[in-house]
Amino acid sequence: MNEAAAMNSDYRMKKPPEKENVPSFAMAYVPYQQFGEIFSLSEAISKGTIFPELYKPFQKGACRNYE
Repeated sequence: MNEAAAMNSDYRMKKPPEKENVPSFAMAYVPYQQFGEIFSLSEAISKGTIFPELYKPFQKGACRNYE
């Protein structure tokens, strides 16, 4: 058995960690998207999406005014 196969075998032999010992880092919420209006091909390429609902342009300094 070569070294890579031995390492792979060792990995498969180990039990997965217990569920209560694994921290939860994030929980995703992904709502269903309704298919509706879409951008034209040239506009979609320039904006990076075909869906107007997903177009969120970057606004420099927008996060600074949280007082």
